[in-house]
Amino acid sequence: MKNVAIVGGGKEGLSLLPIIKKSSDARVVLVVDRNPNALIFKLKELGYKIADGLKIKTTSSLTPFLFSDAVDLIIDASEDDETRRLLHSFHLDQVEIISPLSARLIWGHLADKNKGGSVLPASDKAGLLSSLKEVVDAVNLAKDHEELLAMVLRVALSSTGTERGSVMLIDRTEKHLKMAAFQGIDSEIAEQFCGRIGEGIAGKVAESGEPLLLSGRVDDSKLDALMSLEKVKAALSVPLLASTKVIGVLNVSTDRGDNAFNENDLEFLTELASMAAGIILRSQEIEEMRHHADSLMLWKALSAIMNSAAPLDKKLRQVATAVSEHTNSECMIYLPGGKKNGLYLKASSSTSFSSSTHYQLTLGEGIEGSVAQSQSELVMTGSLGNNEKFFLWAFPLLSEGMLQGVMKLTLRSKGEYELEKEIFPGELASFLAKEINSAAKDEKIAIRETKISAINEAGINLIAASKLRDVARIVSTSAAMIFDAEATVFRFKKKDDDHYKVMAAYGAEDKDFRISLFKLDKGLAVDTATKKSPLIIDDFSNSNYQKCDDIIKTGLCSPITWHGDVIGTLSLYNKILRGTFEPIPFDTEDCDAARRFLSYAEKALANIMEIEKTRELTSLDELTSLPNAATIEKSLNGEMERSRRLNKKFSFALIEVANFNRYVVACGREESNRLVSVLASIIVENLRGFDLIGRLWGSRFALILPELGENGKDILKRLIIKISKIDFDPHCLTDELRPVIVFGLVDYSGEDKEVADIMKEAAESLETDRRKKHASRT
Repeated sequence: MKNVAIVGGGKEGLSLLPIIKKSSDARVVLVVDRNPNALIFKLKELGYKIADGLKIKTTSSLTPFLFSDAVDLIIDASEDDETRRLLHSFHLDQVEIISPLSARLIWGHLADKNKGGSVLPASDKAGLLSSLKEVVDAVNLAKDHEELLAMVLRVALSSTGTERGSVMLIDRTEKHLKMAAFQGIDSEIAEQFCGRIGEGIAGKVAESGEPLLLSGRVDDSKLDALMSLEKVKAALSVPLLASTKVIGVLNVSTDRGDNAFNENDLEFLTELASMAAGIILRSQEIEEMRHHADSLMLWKALSAIMNSAAPLDKKLRQVATAVSEHTNSECMIYLPGGKKNGLYLKASSSTSFSSSTHYQLTLGEGIEGSVAQSQSELVMTGSLGNNEKFFLWAFPLLSEGMLQGVMKLTLRSKGEYELEKEIFPGELASFLAKEINSAAKDEKIAIRETKISAINEAGINLIAASKLRDVARIVSTSAAMIFDAEATVFRFKKKDDDHYKVMAAYGAEDKDFRISLFKLDKGLAVDTATKKSPLIIDDFSNSNYQKCDDIIKTGLCSPITWHGDVIGTLSLYNKILRGTFEPIPFDTEDCDAARRFLSYAEKALANIMEIEKTRELTSLDELTSLPNAATIEKSLNGEMERSRRLNKKFSFALIEVANFNRYVVACGREESNRLVSVLASIIVENLRGFDLIGRLWGSRFALILPELGENGKDILKRLIIKISKIDFDPHCLTDELRPVIVFGLVDYSGEDKEVADIMKEAAESLETDRRKKHASRT
């Protein structure tokens, strides 16, 4: 006696109660419905009740424990897909689940006509086939074809009074038979069964397409041997024919006697097999139509995703999710990037995946790396136990002869899984590769346009800058943003400098890292300046440059030129693209973009140098290139402040040619200018490097002599002696016109005086010396 549970307490489920009650081999023990308003719970309100004698339990709680030991068979009469999915998720391997239609066929047609295991009479068999046809026509073949095959087998067993049977189908290789439905056979044996065409009883029928009736003595010794080998006393095996093609075999066997079957049984089973073949063909057609429709929907969804304006990373994640949902698998998509010949995981259907997920493979590493290297697909299967299998597919994504990426699908499944039925892997890989290639090109163009726009914007700021420090700051920070660089170093060499000084750096806040980076950059900058061309370093670990704590991996150093000379360098380190973590090498496109960017920097630096040159010219005497009067006054003021702050003494002196006006009249302006230039050179050559000399006007020079270790007068006397030894063109000079040098000197030790006071005191001292010299000559 089978204990039956009905899931679904509506009208359809309750209508089965009187049918099953008439059965002698089954009884309903449980009715379950998750809907508290279901009919089963409203019977009392309608004036009805289930008889207590039936001992039927009712509940609205659907749990696997309800069916643990007390239930042998479940009739799924639920009216919603969620309940159906929940029921089948319980994995009740020992409990058969059938539909209400199957229940009506079993207990409405078979129960009373096959008592005691006897064979049905011909009239009942005809009615049974008619009833079965009605059931087949009424059900959803796309959803219930497996149950219908089980029902066909149940009819075959009941009508022939046998205890064992199976429906076998030929697999896609057309070399093996697999059991699609079975009864009276160990489930593990049945699920693992893989019979060869031409071997065994069923294999012979599949090969020949002719039915076999094996009952009693068999004349064919080979068939007799097969019966002995398969340990059956009587068997019927008929082919499932689609037109003339064998698509499977229907088998029944028994141990009850040698003459258990006759020709009538064979004829009935042949008709039943024809119906089974029709079920299979119709279900396959419906399945193909469904897959075609589903595939069409998938292709439309994928096209819509890839044609959207979203970033490529986001589109790939949506593609992975769509493919995963369609195939019930986990989908991963890898794109080239990162290290040379590497793959980055760019998208996954896994809920744990995010844009911050970092997973990278080198070419040839792992399954995905091997597929990328060989550029050929890979399929793997394996057993996980409990009849569960593991499937893996990996496809190279190729477009225009180039690897665009790798797509991998993995899933676990009970029994075989044919990916070709769900999607067209080759077409999907080709479509995805073309779309990725196209999207990558579009994104590359967009990035280039964005980069050019950013360069132009930074260029405007550079050209508007009027100070070197502002240019340095803009160059270093803007370059880091534009070129995705983790660190930058900007060096500049002024006119009188002998090396390139670091003017600004980005990403070097840590002191130790900064020191290490500058050491590395020094060598790179020197080589770039020497070659006058950009240098790309793909991997510093394989270069001759000093290592930078293994932090700096890649680099690009570009020269900054002006009038053909290298006046500076810009170094970019560690190119890290958005969504990646590992530095990648800079390329020729980066070089070209850097050239465009630095053209603005060169113009900005040229402007600043022109400004500084103009400032320098306006602060210098045109004849001698020495500081002019305004510059001397400014410098004198600064030295006075320094003296007061540091309590340091300095001297201020004036030197002049006393008879300069006569010299001009006698020798002319050109010769007078030469005299002034020679005097300037002599004074500069005989002063210390940190002394300052300037020309005030005519032949008058001013000297600032800081930190004197001796008397200022002694320095000036030695200077005058040097000047007196110079031969100033004896052809035009008489004794009266020979230059007479006079000087005035003031010492300053922090007194409360103004610049004008010091200048006045020095001038008075000079006039005193002039009078003395004039008196001595007369």
